[in-house]
Amino acid sequence: MTTDDDVDNWLENAVAADSVGKSEVELRAQRAYALEGLVTALAVDVAKELTVLSAMDIETIDPDQHVETMTALLEADEFVTLLLLSIDEISRQVAKTRNTRRQSGTGRRKRTEKDKKTSLH
Repeated sequence: MTTDDDVDNWLENAVAADSVGKSEVELRAQRAYALEGLVTALAVDVAKELTVLSAMDIETIDPDQHVETMTALLEADEFVTLLLLSIDEISRQVAKTRNTRRQSGTGRRKRTEKDKKTSLH
């Protein structure tokens, strides 16, 4: 029984052996050819899946149910949009309040000489 490590090592050794003595151009061409093969295999696989899907008996959607579902989705989207706008407005108000405190000096104040003398005694 082979493990994944054995398969990986074999593959690495095969790639390394196949790369010996080849120029960079040859290696790039080899990689491009391998990639082309993979793309072709993927295209064939997708074509097979599409054939299977097209052969399936797909149930039609009831138009009334579709309208009801879409209406609910639009209402949910509107609710989420309003919620995000409210969160954004709250964030702006909080930032504005912080800036106002800094500008008006109502935030923390600097210690004065009098404060320093008082804290020593």
